[in-house]
Amino acid sequence: MGNKLPEHVPWNRIRSIGEGGQAHVYEVKRENEASGDTRYALKQLSRQGHPQAIARFVREIESLKQVRHTGIVEIVDHSSEKDEFQYYVMPYVDGCRTLDSLIQSEDSPFKCQPRAVLRFVAQCCEALAAVHEKGIVHRDLNPRNILVRPDLSPIIIDFGCVHVEDGTTLTLVDEAVGARNYTAPECESGGDAGPTTAADIYSLGKLIWSMVTGRRAFARERPAYGDLRLSRVLPDHPQCWLLTDILKRTIRADPIHRIPSALDLRQVSDVLAAQADSPAPWRPGWSYPARPHRT
Repeated sequence: MGNKLPEHVPWNRIRSIGEGGQAHVYEVKRENEASGDTRYALKQLSRQGHPQAIARFVREIESLKQVRHTGIVEIVDHSSEKDEFQYYVMPYVDGCRTLDSLIQSEDSPFKCQPRAVLRFVAQCCEALAAVHEKGIVHRDLNPRNILVRPDLSPIIIDFGCVHVEDGTTLTLVDEAVGARNYTAPECESGGDAGPTTAADIYSLGKLIWSMVTGRRAFARERPAYGDLRLSRVLPDHPQCWLLTDILKRTIRADPIHRIPSALDLRQVSDVLAAQADSPAPWRPGWSYPARPHRT
């Protein structure tokens, strides 16, 4: 494939960055512009000409245009609804890694580091609050849809599964909604029932689990999480007790039992992160006093 995009698109491809089921992402530069310090990424719809795919892609663009936050991907150029070639352009941030790659890495800054996890989640919550304020539910928060800057701050990307308040959720007939292990139960059907912001709270709980354990999230909540119950995965240490409390208030099948909002979860995360000081971080093989009985 050549670097030249359709004539009306003022960008040239440099290299492929990645692709998914519905889109390709390329590093690009402005047409007739010398390479500079600012780098860009162009996301183009794979299924050009497919009416429902175009409608959803346009909704993704319109949703992102409404939100201005450092923790949410920014759009600097985009196609119009009537264009045959659908795309949008965003800044390319050097040094970013997906949260998924960090979770699986040996040098993960989050594994067994509850305080770092809580700080990161608090920043995600602040960004999500800006999204929720616009009546938008992401619906697909998972480790592949969050970029991590070198300073460990997040950028939430891929709003292709968004649900807009008082609107119709657009889900393609031949695809699942979101990553099953991280998607709230009420979103799995892909119907138009209207998920609330509580769906994103559920997904954040699953992200916390993955970050601190270094494991992909379990597929469905069960009594005591089955073989992955917290006592078998996390050490008996005060920092982890704090995470346990958050997990029990986010990974709940019934939305009404979850922490009410992203701002509430951010406040809880901030408070617990401040309380998570200890003489030394937990490491495998270390022993701590038994957990006190709590009435």
